[in-house]
Amino acid sequence: MSRPVCFMVMPFGKKVTPDQGEIDFDSLWDRAFSPLLRDMGYDPIRADQDLGASIIADMLIRLTASDLVVADLSLANANVYYEVGVRHAARRPGCILIAADWASPQFDVAQVRRVRYPLRRGELTDEAVDAIRESLAEPVRTLAAGQSPVYQLVPGYPGELPQTDSLRFQEFVGHLTEFQTAAAAIRAAPGAQKAAMASALLGCYPLSQPQSPAIILELLRMARDHLGFPAALELISRLPKDLTKLPFVIEQEALALGKCGRVVEAIAKLEQLISVQGPDPERLGILGGRYKDMWLAAGAVGNKPEAAKYLSKAIESYCDGMWLDLNEYYCASNLPRLLRSRDRAGDRDLARQAADIALNACERARRMNNPDEWLNATLLGAAFDSGDPDQAETLLGQIIEEGPATWKVGSTVKDLRASLAQQADTLAAESKSRLAAVLGSLESLTGPNGG
Repeated sequence: MSRPVCFMVMPFGKKVTPDQGEIDFDSLWDRAFSPLLRDMGYDPIRADQDLGASIIADMLIRLTASDLVVADLSLANANVYYEVGVRHAARRPGCILIAADWASPQFDVAQVRRVRYPLRRGELTDEAVDAIRESLAEPVRTLAAGQSPVYQLVPGYPGELPQTDSLRFQEFVGHLTEFQTAAAAIRAAPGAQKAAMASALLGCYPLSQPQSPAIILELLRMARDHLGFPAALELISRLPKDLTKLPFVIEQEALALGKCGRVVEAIAKLEQLISVQGPDPERLGILGGRYKDMWLAAGAVGNKPEAAKYLSKAIESYCDGMWLDLNEYYCASNLPRLLRSRDRAGDRDLARQAADIALNACERARRMNNPDEWLNATLLGAAFDSGDPDQAETLLGQIIEEGPATWKVGSTVKDLRASLAQQADTLAAESKSRLAAVLGSLESLTGPNGG
């Protein structure tokens, strides 16, 4: 009797990861995954083995015909995500998602259960292989008969939708299009009008009536951005229970809790989320901000040991977030002044490195037309943090041309002054003088207190 087949979808060869350096996925397959699946009674095959002349046809056959598919989402590989989607649509049972414990899968798949396994840089030791196999064996055995979310959640799939469902879908599309048009109008409106328009939109889509999750999540963003963090918290308190478990909602709740002074609660939620779903720059950035709040609070009452502890935790969170993705500038932009405040051996060098990373990430984001309203302000801060008078002078010309409000100079001039003061004994005299001149020009535009 033939054995069941398990098709493994995963990276192959040696890949450089953001936080673990180089990982040899071939060795991972040879020593951990393939032997484990054989021991469980499967004939394991992998996506890059024995490809026929028609690669796409060969891959589709394996995805649809295999008794089990195991997909490794440790890296953000578009092919792997596509293949998971094909399997979810093709077969009711038998698709298991796994990922290294440091990985952060993309939003849609992050909502689907996955099994995490320990994976570290360097050559796989016997102990590491044993730990990987132990972490996967029981979950793979248990989840092998689990149902695809497509079959679970789409009524009547894979047959043709009943006419009533088809009509209901057309109504849904019209409803969603109407909402998205209203949301786009708020984003395009002058700043002074956004709050009133957002409040009116929330009134038109009350949570007391059934609403699409897509609409509810956009309402949460509107409340956060235009009505304030207390309004966002109040909205979260009324969300359906299933939505409150989404990672995005938990992140926003933690952010709002911190901004409303409930910092300890925010930290607890974030650390629990990271322990379950894994880290990403967004979560680590929010966590770093909350530890920064704790540092400032402890310093304000003269508790130096507590202040030192929270400062180091803030730095650790921001550093971890920065190295996860060098293109995400938020974590990097917060590090230079914190590192210079701590001023341990090596902190000043790391502060300059982080400032350069933030500067380049912001410049890349500008070239890619990133819509982040704080991008310009972050870029300006990074120019000061990196001690780069050439960049600061170039940006000053743009600020004069575009107006200080676009660059949020009024909100950042104090930070720029603090950054320059921290570097007073390390900057060359010429660089310090030129940066001071730029700061003076900015203060003349907004006033010394950012008025």
